[in-house]
Amino acid sequence: MDCRFYTGRPNPNTDPRGARNLDRRLSLMRREGVTVVTRPLRYHWDWGHAGQRMPAPGPGVPPQQVTLTPWMRPQEKGIDLVIGLDPVEFLITGVCDVAIIVSLDRDLYEIPQAIQNLGRLIARPIRLEAAVPVPDGQKQPKILPRFSFTHQITRQVFRRVRDDIDYTVANGAWTAPEVPRTIPP
Repeated sequence: MDCRFYTGRPNPNTDPRGARNLDRRLSLMRREGVTVVTRPLRYHWDWGHAGQRMPAPGPGVPPQQVTLTPWMRPQEKGIDLVIGLDPVEFLITGVCDVAIIVSLDRDLYEIPQAIQNLGRLIARPIRLEAAVPVPDGQKQPKILPRFSFTHQITRQVFRRVRDDIDYTVANGAWTAPEVPRTIPP
């Protein structure tokens, strides 16, 4: 069994604290046997309202006045392509028989069709499954089309597996914590 984690990595020159904090997290993941796949974040200038809290938009919400300031907006590039290609490669080459994708990226919904189209190249049963968060009280399970199965990540499940480690601690105070070996009840 293999677990892979895909993410964009901040540029240490543009965002040194963001890069340091993510590197701490990824280091712990690697220590636990997770294969980490990163791509550098790309930055472009944009307008934003840093630090200003905005109410949720909707009917009846009054107009808001904000001050826009230029900032370097980070953007992931290429991660969704790698996430899409890896399960296709692994299923076709026999590295695995079941791949489970945990993501909210709707671009990845095309992967099952690619697997289905390439199915004639695979002489064994394979499964491509998804895992998605679902709101509390949802009566019917969320089913993603063309995936063999859709795992439901409820709020209760998420609380049990969420990472609560504070990776933002100052350099002199940081020590890598021990990661629990079991999931709490």
